[in-house]
Amino acid sequence: MTEQLKPFDWWLAFGGAIAGAVAGYLAFLLLMHSGFYSLVLPGALLGLGAGALSGHKSNALAVVCGLAGAAVGILADWHSAPFIKDPSLNFYLAHLSDLSRASQFSIVAGAVFAFWFGRGREGGVWPRRTAPVVVPTGRNMSEIRATANAHIKRDMEAGRKWVCQCTNCHEIRSLIGVDKTLEVRPLVRKIVKLEEQLESMPAGPDMQLVLDEYLKAYDELAEVMAK
Repeated sequence: MTEQLKPFDWWLAFGGAIAGAVAGYLAFLLLMHSGFYSLVLPGALLGLGAGALSGHKSNALAVVCGLAGAAVGILADWHSAPFIKDPSLNFYLAHLSDLSRASQFSIVAGAVFAFWFGRGREGGVWPRRTAPVVVPTGRNMSEIRATANAHIKRDMEAGRKWVCQCTNCHEIRSLIGVDKTLEVRPLVRKIVKLEEQLESMPAGPDMQLVLDEYLKAYDELAEVMAK
């Protein structure tokens, strides 16, 4: 199952992609000076870096990495071996079809590897491996909900944002992460919308009504997950 990445995940993935591309290019130059042609490395390591730091499995990131992998392969080949007639990048791009079969194949292979590795894995990989979500059921869920609801009320009244990171709150909050599996997107969207509304509301009866609706929505989500 692929997942929708959060902005923080995207930034980490981009950082990993840049680091991987630089490492791949340096390795490509080093090996080329030793007589080995490894133009696939910049794209492949770009994908590895992005997939490792994204922490999730994402088709959208895979597409971005695939395109970036092709671009990095082209830039690496141009920078290391431009055309003698005209060393400019524009001339190189206009004559991609004149490249050797080995160069063309390596650029495409690098893009494919970037796509595949950039897609990541469910649960992430080192260093961002995450434990699978375990959904509690029965009486245990009721106890978790009661504790989490108390913490939600406390945080919302104090700062208009649910920030508690205790085990119970983590279990309830993690339910949003599997909304696609259980097809409860409307309920999840409602929770997010109410949370945004609470952040800007002043204390008072209206805020309490919205908070009650917010807690009720989480209770409904928990009930669905416990089935």
